[in-house]
Amino acid sequence: MRRALLFDLDGTLVDTIDLIVHCFARVLEPATGRPWTRAEVIALFGPTEPVILAGFGLAGSFPDFLACYDGNHDRLARCFPGVNEALAQARRLGLRLGVVTNKGRETTAITLRRCRLEPLFDVVVTGDDAAAPKPDPGGLLLALKRLGVAPHEAAFAGDAPSDVEAGRRAGLETWAVTWGRVHPRDDLLAAGPDQVLATPGDLVHLVTTVSGIRAAPPGAGRSG
Repeated sequence: MRRALLFDLDGTLVDTIDLIVHCFARVLEPATGRPWTRAEVIALFGPTEPVILAGFGLAGSFPDFLACYDGNHDRLARCFPGVNEALAQARRLGLRLGVVTNKGRETTAITLRRCRLEPLFDVVVTGDDAAAPKPDPGGLLLALKRLGVAPHEAAFAGDAPSDVEAGRRAGLETWAVTWGRVHPRDDLLAAGPDQVLATPGDLVHLVTTVSGIRAAPPGAGRSG
């Protein structure tokens, strides 16, 4: 019986990759004296934004990054179509909802507010709250503790192999979403998720039947 659903944020609920790449490049390029590619920025992902910048000696540039992130959010980011409907359906079914993300507290708050997701979640665990980023399972376990839910009573959806690994290590059912624009589908399948969701519509279907995972969305199934 599932009582709670946990979700990654970037690439799972919201399409923020262009925004994140733009803002990191905007801060890093003047400091490093060279352009930064999308792939190079993505390779930095894991720690929170202030930690990443501090690694370049740019801890003081985080306010500039944050201003860029906030000021360009509506232009460069969006909530994936169908996600809000799936979350609303989960709430109607009485499921507890949580976000577990590696990003920092400030950027998480901006995205949740601008995509009108904030009221839908009972708990939000960011990279500032967890001792280590995913694939470490600590953030997921912290979210479950705050919800008062056991791992076998929850599922976790994410778009990265590290999400799948974190979920499995935490003892949760894992759902890999393939509509994100960062991680290759084959890498997600190799991580061995319990369910594979190709569209947010599949998320709506799975949420509707989640009280016992009695049915799976079309094409879903264990992949590893």
